[in-house]
Amino acid sequence: MRGRVLEDNTIVKHESRGAFRMIRNTIRRFNTFEKPDMEVICSIADNHFAELTNEEGFFRLLQKINPLQVANENKTNWIPVSCHLKVDPEVMATTQMMIPTAEAEFGVISDIDDTIMHTGVASFLKWQLVYNSALKHVQKRTPLIGAPSFYQALEKGLDGKNTNPFFYISNSPWNLYTYLNRFLENHKFPLGPILLRDFAFPGTKGYRNEKDHKQREIINIFKTYPHLNFVLLGDSAEHDASIYSEVARQFPERVICIYLHTIQKKKQMKYVEGIVNTSKHVEMLLVNKAEDAAIHAKERGLITNAEFLTVRKKEEQPKKQAKGF
Repeated sequence: MRGRVLEDNTIVKHESRGAFRMIRNTIRRFNTFEKPDMEVICSIADNHFAELTNEEGFFRLLQKINPLQVANENKTNWIPVSCHLKVDPEVMATTQMMIPTAEAEFGVISDIDDTIMHTGVASFLKWQLVYNSALKHVQKRTPLIGAPSFYQALEKGLDGKNTNPFFYISNSPWNLYTYLNRFLENHKFPLGPILLRDFAFPGTKGYRNEKDHKQREIINIFKTYPHLNFVLLGDSAEHDASIYSEVARQFPERVICIYLHTIQKKKQMKYVEGIVNTSKHVEMLLVNKAEDAAIHAKERGLITNAEFLTVRKKEEQPKKQAKGF
């Protein structure tokens, strides 16, 4: 489990609309005041652990609890967790920790930017990314067509029990965690851990490029859940193709297949197509829309025919959504 201790940045939950308020909230998200060397007490079930925050206010809990009782075998388990400061127990927070059930058929690891949410990471100087993240209210952010229903189908799998766990990995900073989590909730994506990175400029302490960040997080997930195989979803805009290909090379028996949403950027697409066409360790597909991925998933026995038809129906509905998958 990961967490961070910051001074309250007074961002209101409803995140009032309007350009000025959005800019103000964006500034507050990044203008954080970290609390280093704070002892945090984490409580999970009847277990209590103490961790110390680093210079950026982050702490990481890595402990074994044996046995950890889980109650529901028909869906992914979420275990309540509470944390408080040892020096001031009234400074506290509550959350949930995901415990995949033994009934899970497979796990899913997904990118966020331009995979399920249009952000414009491939735009010139990433200006669309800046505009969408800083000036667009989360209520106005739309998922790529068919993505929510396809992800729901993958979560259900063939047994329909909603047991397949999801993990979301993004190059976005931790400052956008609440924003991204609300987007997933608003559009009924399967909930799961969101793994982001510390905000730092290139050349400064703490900076880690996207490829290193994503690859490290994916490998950590593989090692944490050694009995699960995974479906990987990303896009062709940045480094997903090379990252996923390298993971498949390291874990050839653990990657079921890879879906990459195509981004129409000719130079990048040529590079990605080269990786896809030479992939020897796993089946890697470039898809224009969710229905294309759902067809393949149905043929591979990852989703039911009924769920595939739901994905197709959702794509046919004339909704105001970003084009693609």
